[in-house]
Amino acid sequence: MAVPHVIYECILKARCFQLYYASCINENCSIEERKLFQELAFQSGEQVIRINDFCIETYGINIIPLQIHKRIP
Repeated sequence: MAVPHVIYECILKARCFQLYYASCINENCSIEERKLFQELAFQSGEQVIRINDFCIETYGINIIPLQIHKRIP
């Protein structure tokens, strides 16, 4: 069974947010801002993994490349 389009769109959006939050970190950020953006990027990454896990369990399809789908111990 194919992954529904809306699920695929969700994982793309979550990945975009992850990249966006990471791109907000620059030398002008305070330590607090840097921590905030790092946490937001990390949480978005967890959402990507959660959506992918759902796809694996429900549809038997891994929709993200193996090198991205690494869990942090």
